[in-house]
Amino acid sequence: MGAAGAHGSCPSHWWFRFPLRRIVSGICAYRLPHDGSSDGIGAGSDAGLVAASHLRPARGRYCLSHPRPPDLLGHHHSAHPDSASGAERTTLMTPLITPLPQPRVAVWRSELLRGSETFIRDQTDGLQRWVPQLIGAVRVESALTRPTDLVCYSDSWWDRGALAVAAATGVAPRVTRSLRDSGAEVIHAHFLKDAWLVARGARKLGLPLIITCHGYDVTALPARPGWRGILYRRRGRMLLRQAHSVVAVSQYIADCARALGAQDPKVFYTGIRYREIALAPKTSDVVFVGRLVDKKGVADLLAAVALAGEHLGRVIKAEIIGDGPLRDQLEAAAGPGVHFLGALDSAGVDAALARAQVFMAPSKIAEDGDAEGFGQVFLEAGLAGIPVVSYRSGGVLEAVLHEHTGLLNEPGDINGLARDLVRLLQCPELREELGNNAFQRARGELSMANRCSALESLYDSAATEVC
Repeated sequence: MGAAGAHGSCPSHWWFRFPLRRIVSGICAYRLPHDGSSDGIGAGSDAGLVAASHLRPARGRYCLSHPRPPDLLGHHHSAHPDSASGAERTTLMTPLITPLPQPRVAVWRSELLRGSETFIRDQTDGLQRWVPQLIGAVRVESALTRPTDLVCYSDSWWDRGALAVAAATGVAPRVTRSLRDSGAEVIHAHFLKDAWLVARGARKLGLPLIITCHGYDVTALPARPGWRGILYRRRGRMLLRQAHSVVAVSQYIADCARALGAQDPKVFYTGIRYREIALAPKTSDVVFVGRLVDKKGVADLLAAVALAGEHLGRVIKAEIIGDGPLRDQLEAAAGPGVHFLGALDSAGVDAALARAQVFMAPSKIAEDGDAEGFGQVFLEAGLAGIPVVSYRSGGVLEAVLHEHTGLLNEPGDINGLARDLVRLLQCPELREELGNNAFQRARGELSMANRCSALESLYDSAATEVC
């Protein structure tokens, strides 16, 4: 700057980079040359203070650009005199601040992306200040898959072998390259078991690793017998120690992660993306949505529906949405009025929820230790404004508030399920009250917008601490 003033001219562009420690109260002050040249301000003029507020840190630094010198009012002056009065011609200044790119987060899921994992897609779509890049080991064709997702391994025999070696050793050069090329400042791995493939890359690149524990990754998998359980627990402890932060989708899952070695797991309810579910005539009594596996308790649901029908003296109309290994067995045990609709898309699920009076999903702890981590589907029911009947099991206690958004029973109490179902079917006022409460909670406290804001704050903390 001194050289420019000495030679009677100044460059048309200056770029200033100020370390964070040099910025005090968001204001940078500097003087500009005043030598009377056509690019200057004029003899005896002086540049004022240039505000540098609301700048976003990029790895602990700020960037300020200034194309031409401003005066105190933020205008650029030309020394060419006006033909009539000789006054200086004033033009509006160009922007002072060069916008910096938004920070990026690499969101990792080994199998990208199962159709049942809408919570991952909705969460990444809900980020406002951070730009997500979904990266996975292999692509799973589903309605959630997008062309912009990055996949490290193809379906070829060579890539299958490379993935098997990576899964066994944790050495995954392709994954590390993808993380590096994504430009991410933070890595967020969903499911503890999946973090194994990105942990080495995170260490090598010096990036903070955030791990979200969802359910079976800290319940069923650590409980496996034999050497597989021992190996998983050992790896799990290593990953939990390396992670900058461990996120749990419920307090129940946080307790399971802590038992596995997590120091201070943070409870972040995933939340749900709001969408309007159109009202429809109530043509079914009960609806269930979920995988047909042991922990979902569909066998208990069928028994409770039969008991409730006997008490009411009529056939209970129930719709079962979803698929899984127990479907044939459950269909054989179902009574009249129960219809299995298989897996439906989002619009089909919404329509089924809208026409039902009660949502029943008596989740319980399965024989292999798997349990409901939270239960996004209970929030789906809330958006439809229908009450829930379930068990006090796993994270269900946090997804469903007893006597506020639904009715809960002790696990295995089929008579209690039937009693609560009858109570709701016979009392439309109670149904409406609990359904409205569930809707307000899903749209407010547990909305995706609120949950994503808290998650982005965690990203900010992780990136800042690494810087």
